[in-house]
Amino acid sequence: MNTTHCLFRVVLLVFGVAWGSAVFGQANQPRAVESIAAGRVLKPNADVPAAALETVEGRQLAVQLRNLRQSESGMGPNHPSLGAVRAEIEAVKQRLGTFSPNEGKTNDENRGPTASAVDRMSDGDLRQLVTQLMVRIEQLERRIFVLERSPQAMQ
Repeated sequence: MNTTHCLFRVVLLVFGVAWGSAVFGQANQPRAVESIAAGRVLKPNADVPAAALETVEGRQLAVQLRNLRQSESGMGPNHPSLGAVRAEIEAVKQRLGTFSPNEGKTNDENRGPTASAVDRMSDGDLRQLVTQLMVRIEQLERRIFVLERSPQAMQ
């Protein structure tokens, strides 16, 4: 497996999780609430601000962060998914940081430059961006398919 293929899979995984969370996030609400109601009390810490635990989305992110950290702890240093899991942990931590903009940093510093640019986009612009990304992903998938079938890839 070449590095382009691995990099593409990581990018696709991160994009898919982010897009899926945005589109299908409402479907996961009962699971997060059930998990909290089942006796797993979430407490604020350095990565989970108290303000985040006051909202359903914040509790979902806290549960997701806890699950990702548990997955990370079970992986060895050479595990193929370790990099993707760590990237997702950072993404969740950034999203949790949006709940406490006044704790040490400004909102833009917590979320990064891309998040503030996305906030300024209209729904139409966001739809156009998602469409462009989907087209690009399809192009990359076709390219990977061709590269995997080439004689050099078999060596």
